Amino acid sequence: SGSLSFTVTTAEIISFTSNKNNIIAGPESATLSWQVVDSTSRSINQGIGNVTANGSIQVSPNSTRTYTLTAIGQAGNDTAQVIINVFQPTNATLRANGNNNQTSITVGNSANLDWVVSGDANTASINQGIGAVLLTSNQNVSPTSTTTYTLSANGPGGSDSDSVTVKVNQIPQISYNAP
Repeated sequence: SGSLSFTVTTAEIISFTSNKNNIIAGPESATLSWQVVDSTSRSINQGIGNVTANGSIQVSPNSTRTYTLTAIGQAGNDTAQVIINVFQPTNATLRANGNNNQTSITVGNSANLDWVVSGDANTASINQGIGAVLLTSNQNVSPTSTTTYTLSANGPGGSDSDSVTVKVNQIPQISYNAP
């Protein structure tokens, strides 16, 4: 009597990677790459769908995503995951007395700087000797001459800055010479 032999294979994911684990929403994207053997079909979640045994795809998620590659085989399946962390872009906004570009004061008076840093930022500072500041706050300043203040913010969401000028008007000096 003869013998009958056949091989039933289990799908195997050789690799499933991303070229970047952290991206900033909007301008940045990541490339998922994979290599699968002994599979009858393969798919990736998050709306990607069916894929070839070896390939890559560019993704631009707007929030953190876990991508799962599922490989189906005759005798068993395999899965692998890649997490892409998505950071929101850092955005810095600085105003003086409620104005975005510039405001005017008379020498001796003060202006109120207020600022908001949004997105994934973790540090902020203002020049002109102010230094490190909270991400959202305000502070009075009393420059003696026209001064431009710049708010700079940094973090996983990147860097951004914004400037505002406080124009200082001098008090006119009156001179009078008696005859």
